Amino acid sequence: MWLLYAVVVGVIILDRISKLVVIMNMPLSHSIPVIKYILNFTYVRNTGAAFSMFSNSNIILGIVATAVVIAAIIYFHIKKPSSKYLIIYSGMIMGGAIGNVIDRFIYSYVIDFIDIQFMEFAVFNIADCFIVVGCIFLAAWIMIADGNNKEVTSIDK
Repeated sequence: MWLLYAVVVGVIILDRISKLVVIMNMPLSHSIPVIKYILNFTYVRNTGAAFSMFSNSNIILGIVATAVVIAAIIYFHIKKPSSKYLIIYSGMIMGGAIGNVIDRFIYSYVIDFIDIQFMEFAVFNIADCFIVVGCIFLAAWIMIADGNNKEVTSIDK
């Protein structure tokens, strides 16, 4: 379980530091070009979920995310999966979810600042990156493990 908690805490720390740097150094809605025409840092507040869906549903989103993280932690304590990949990818997702839940309960919104310029896309944050990458890796890993007819919770000891 130490690996799971190390990944979760590491993600939360990276997320909190990045958001605190933004809050302390950027006015709301201000944009700083990082790589011209590709990436800006733009400080925005998101009261919804991904792509601002369910705007102004902060309490419900916070409760749902908290319940999912608690359920995942209970699962890990009961099943005690041994796969380091399952643990790492799940830790990335849980850490990202907790990072955004912290924002929801402290500020009543999520702090977003990563602004992709070369395509129309929502502004997002480090926690969102870990959630998305963790989900992609977890889904790929499950498909590979299932394709090899191996038990997903016990391979890669």
